[in-house]
Amino acid sequence: MKNNIFWAVVAGVICVSLATGTRAQTIKVGAVINLTGPASSYGQYHAKGLQDYFRYVNEVKGGVAGRKIEFSPLPS
Repeated sequence: MKNNIFWAVVAGVICVSLATGTRAQTIKVGAVINLTGPASSYGQYHAKGLQDYFRYVNEVKGGVAGRKIEFSPLPS
């Protein structure tokens, strides 16, 4: 039930943003990554891989639907 409500809200936000005609120049993507503790080696490796992938999408593929992706990992 909660899942259906969540997707209904997401669909509503998308419809409103498409209807208003406003479009952001960049798509902002964040991630919570462990940079300390026992999982830190995985977290640091994962963050570097994500940065490389988004750089590839922006430079080689031209972004997503013509918009660039901005990635900012958040340390936990």
